This record gives sequence, C-alpha cells and structure tokens, in this order.
Amino acid sequence: MKLSGTKHIAGASIALAALLTSHVAAGDVILQYFESKWETIERRTPDVFMAGYDALWVPPPSIADSGGFSVGYDVFDRFNLGTPYHQTLYGTTQGFHQMSMELDRLGASLFIDTILNHNGFRDLSTDNFVAQGDYPGFVVTLPEDIDGDFHGIFEGGDLNGRLAGLIDIAQEKNHVFTRHPVPGEPNNIPNETPLESNRQFYPDQDLPPFMEAGVTRYPFNLADPMAGDPVQESTREILNRYVQWVNEVHSVDGYRLDAVKHIPTWYFDTFYDPILYNLNVNPIDGSRSTPFSFGENFTSDFGTLAAYTRKDGFGNRDTLDFPLFFTMRGVFEAGGFGDMRSLEFASFDGVDGSPNNGSFGVLFAGSHDEFGPGFFNGFNSLAQAHILTRTGYPAVYYNAKEFGDGRDFPKDGRGDALGNFGPTITNLLRVNDTHIRGAHFTRWIDEDVYIYERDNAAIVAINDRGDAGYDTRTVLTTFPPGTVLTELTGNATDSFVDPSDDFHDTVTVDGNSNITINVPRNTAPGTSDFHGRGYLIYGPAVPDSTLTILNETGTIGPDPDDGRPQGTRR
Repeated sequence: MKLSGTKHIAGASIALAALLTSHVAAGDVILQYFESKWETIERRTPDVFMAGYDALWVPPPSIADSGGFSVGYDVFDRFNLGTPYHQTLYGTTQGFHQMSMELDRLGASLFIDTILNHNGFRDLSTDNFVAQGDYPGFVVTLPEDIDGDFHGIFEGGDLNGRLAGLIDIAQEKNHVFTRHPVPGEPNNIPNETPLESNRQFYPDQDLPPFMEAGVTRYPFNLADPMAGDPVQESTREILNRYVQWVNEVHSVDGYRLDAVKHIPTWYFDTFYDPILYNLNVNPIDGSRSTPFSFGENFTSDFGTLAAYTRKDGFGNRDTLDFPLFFTMRGVFEAGGFGDMRSLEFASFDGVDGSPNNGSFGVLFAGSHDEFGPGFFNGFNSLAQAHILTRTGYPAVYYNAKEFGDGRDFPKDGRGDALGNFGPTITNLLRVNDTHIRGAHFTRWIDEDVYIYERDNAAIVAINDRGDAGYDTRTVLTTFPPGTVLTELTGNATDSFVDPSDDFHDTVTVDGNSNITINVPRNTAPGTSDFHGRGYLIYGPAVPDSTLTILNETGTIGPDPDDGRPQGTRR
C-alpha cells in the first residue's frame, strides 16, 4: 500500500503503523464500501488490507429521516450516528467508531459521504413535525421567516430547489441560535429540549486554540467531552461544527461532498475551507494537513467543476471525474464499436493544462448512483483497468448486498472488489500497487487500441473490440533494450485465451526500445459473450512472496458458508 502524509488519531494509543497513514496521495485507491454494517466492515479490514486499498468511502453515517432502512442521504440528525435503540442501517455510534479505529490500525483513511445541501423529506406541512422539534439543530419555520433555515417549497434552481424532494438548507440565512440547546444558555433553538449532554457536541474553548492564516479554531475535548462550550450559530456554523466533530471525535479523515452543485461556492471558500484548514494532526510530530474532500457534481462542464475545486494549499477540494466517466460510458457501452481516442484527454485532470499528470479528479467507473461503463455488456473491467492504471486517484465501488439483492438504490457494484467473486479487481490492485507510478506517455491510440506507459514502470494496452482474436501493435518504451517485461494481470495466459492465439506472457524490449504486443479483444473464440478481458499490463517482474496475517491461532482463513451473503464473508 502506498502510504504517505498523516492522519488525525482520536482516542487511545495505537500502534505506530496506524500513525503513518495517508490522507491522499496520487495513485492511492479508494474502496467505496456500501451496503454493509460497520461491524462487518471492521471484520473485513484484513481483506481491505490484502486487496491493497488505501482508503474507504462509506455512506452517510447519521440518523436518516425515513428510518433505519435508508441509505442515509435524507439526513435527520447529523450528530447522532445511531444508538442501540435507534440504529442507522449500518449500526450505532459505537460500531462506527470501532470501525474507524480498526481502519486507523490498518493504516487506511476514512472518507464519509457528507451532506451539506439538505436534510430529509419532512417540512412545515408535516403533521406535528415542528411541535416534535423538527430536525435537531435546525428550524423549519420561524415567526419572522416561514421557511426557517431552509429554502421554500416553491423555490427552484440548482441552489434553492429541492433536490429529489429533500428540504434545501439556505446557507445564506443568518438565523442564530444555540443549536444544540443546553439548560441556561441564551437563545436556545426553539422546540428542542435543552440537555446537558449536548455539551459533547461543542469544542472546548478552555483548550489552546489553533490559530494560523486567519483561522481560529478550538478543539473538541476528547478526555472530557462534557467540557464543550455552547455557542450561537447559523446553519453555516453547525455544518462546519459537524465536519470538525467527525474528524476529531470519530477519526474521519476526509469527505465525499454530496450534491455540491446545489451549494453556493462562497460557502466552501469562506466557511468550509477555513474550518478544515490544517485540521488533521500528526500525533507523532504535531505536523498538520488539510483533510481531503471530493465533490459530486453531475456535469462534464470543466468550468462548473473547477468552481468547486480548490488546491491552493489552503483548500484541499477535488471532484469526482464525471467527464472521464461519461466518456468511458460512451466508449465501453458501444459493444466494441467505441472510439478509444476519446479517452486520452477526457479527464477533468486537464483543467490545469496538463491532462494526464493526476493533479485533478477522483476517477471512478461506477458508484451507488451510476452503473459503471460497460456494466451490462462485459466491458466494465476495461474501464476499471483504465482508472487503476492512469494517473490520478481512483475509486472502486463495492456493494456488499448485506441488506438484500432487491434494492434499486444503491446500484450494483463490483462484487470482486474484495476478491469474493474472482480476482479481476484484486489483480489490478496488485499491479496498481507494484507498478503504477511515474509520468504518463501515450504510446499508441486508434479507434480500437489505447496503449500508454507509466514512465519506466508499466505498459498498459486496452482493446475495446467486441470480437475474438487480437490486434498487434509495436510501441516505443523508456525501458532499456533487452529488458524482459512480464504480463502482470494474467490475461495473456488465462482460460479465455485460444491456444492458437499468439499472446505473450513476456516481451523483450528490442534495440530501438520498442516492444510488440498482441492485445486481446473481448470475445472468447466460439462464443458470443463479451468477457471484458481485452487488456494487458507489462512491467518488470516482481519477486514472488507470500504475506501471512496471523492471530492467536494461526493464519486467518475464509469465513465458512453460514448463510450470510457472500459479499460479507471473508
């Protein structure tokens, strides 16, 4: 695993290996791990480690408005991650915290899906909702403002409209209250019961503040949570307090920002970035880093995406790479008739004029919202091979289906992301870990075949043709003449290969630093099924080795078939 940077650790002493963790580094890989309980994820952290992931992206962890079977995007109470009597779909606060601590020990970063645009579906028209206290920390109506902290039901547009019917937070409003009310505090929020226990949701202003670059921020008191000092806030400040709280109290490293196009850009520039600035603290040397965020912005427009990214040393915000995703969909859903040439400069990475240096964009080939390119025609593995070998920061989507197969949302993902249903993704992760580094050089590109090199590390060849056979290409490399390169994925010798086809397990760099590759197409001889294995990756051979994880009784084996869904078993 490629570990760099630092991580904030909240809680007791943890092994040194857990402190040398990354908040983001080019080439690291995120596992988007959905549809699983926190305790299951905690138990499967050895699989996450063995597969080679560097970070986990998990669903919104807070109590949802529509109840315990909600994925979590309809937020009811951000500061309640579940109790034994009121659990989320994924479990309780304790379960979330234990999962986060296990990831600390693993050395992996934790990103949570973060909802700053909206709350749930209920509003002023919902019977007894106001009288019952409505959304904790928010008000849906006030005498001077019928819509309270939110936009009105008849407002529209990206910034003020209700996305999927969810009540839209008005970040521009300035209604100020003690939003987690405490007995005796002035201006407690209406219709909510003041509780002494609410102090735990506030930083402690008796502790030394962080003061740098115009930022003053008090920490949460982890030793004495009830020492928190209530303050009066607008909606902007309670959202900021939430992202600081999950970072410091629950060791969350970063944030996938939901629906950013529906939130004004000034909120991120003026309020969100300052609260996150240098928030992660290295407990070894005290150095600081800014948590990494990446936004969901469903558009191919570079200008819109750029408005919601910031990587200037103060902000550390990126975006999911929808331009590349949409382009891959066009190529890999064409059943072998796509144009591979459209991939070369498709990524949002090119917004800075350097389209293949990995400086912008979180790459993905499927998510909880979107089936991946080629998901239904067998070409999705080509898309996965592309994102896991090009420059940038890739994410692989895994739906564990612990809650059943019949859910329309979240969408299906790669069942083999943790090796449960075959080695395709785990083989690519292994190659990503050992060989995918260095600058990008396009070595060949035409309608069918795209070949690129990661400088003196690997040659990647992808073929989107939908028939049987192979296509031969000769390309320049940076490897010295005589270098023997080994095919690293197993596709050159796997069972789909017809013995009469001339695929090579190794190739030798000739005197002109060229190699000749026979790149397989995507249909096995004598069949009509797309196998999606039309890619090869060549690089220097690595030594064979075995990594064994031990517990008190010896090597950890796979879980028995005890009736649990296969995606939840080790």
